[in-house]
Amino acid sequence: MRRVLTTASLQAGEGLSHSGAARLTRISTCVRPTLKNVLLVSPPARADPPIDSLRSTAVSSKSYKQITHDLNQSIAKIRAEAPGTMAGFSAMSKSAMEAGALSAADKELIALAIGVATHCDGCIGFHTKALARLGVERAKLMETLAVAVYMGGGPSLMYAADAVRAYEEFTAAP
Repeated sequence: MRRVLTTASLQAGEGLSHSGAARLTRISTCVRPTLKNVLLVSPPARADPPIDSLRSTAVSSKSYKQITHDLNQSIAKIRAEAPGTMAGFSAMSKSAMEAGALSAADKELIALAIGVATHCDGCIGFHTKALARLGVERAKLMETLAVAVYMGGGPSLMYAADAVRAYEEFTAAP
């Protein structure tokens, strides 16, 4: 069940414990600008972690090499158990990403921007890996991420930062 909290009720400290306030701080970056003075807050399914434990789960703990590896293992299971669907998806992917009026690199940049705007860790991992393989320059990546942030607002900025980390991970010397 969600509660509606206005800026005034938050300033008055209504209904938020210290851990609830910490939780609200974490989600407040995801609120659309059109909501300005209203936040929808869902009660936690379990007790909020202590503030110190939030630091240990920072975004920097993500490994996009691990994310893509883990997803590939799960995708292999889907491929084995739903071969028709996956064959169709693979054919669509191959056709959509094939160079034409847009280069393969341009299409990967577009796919990355969409992944950033939709907050998809797997998309960020797979598309930055492809961009690194294609030798895309960092400047093109950064311009693409700037457009993704423009289109997706603050939450996209957080995922754009993740895309930079993923690019650096895939382009780093082994």
